[in-house]
Amino acid sequence: HDPDTTTLSDWTCTCPPPSTQSMLTAAVPSCDVDECKLHKSTCENADQTCLDPNPAKLGDWMCKCKPPTNGSATAQVAWCQLDECVVQTCPTCAKTTCSD
Repeated sequence: HDPDTTTLSDWTCTCPPPSTQSMLTAAVPSCDVDECKLHKSTCENADQTCLDPNPAKLGDWMCKCKPPTNGSATAQVAWCQLDECVVQTCPTCAKTTCSD
């Protein structure tokens, strides 16, 4: 946007929604997008947590399984696996290692 074409360096760039960066004068803003604002329900509907490791990069949001399950997936619902060795002790396995 250039409010006055007769004045130099008064142009502005504005990030489109849902970007978190605001308008900057005479500079290009870094338009960070928290993709979890857009995809949070995708993860929550599967009882998972949404993470966006790099708001400056698109398409890297993840669904992460909640404990005691393990797993994550980029840009989709994760497949969660239950590691029984994490959830319970192994009283009958005295001095041995649990593997699932």
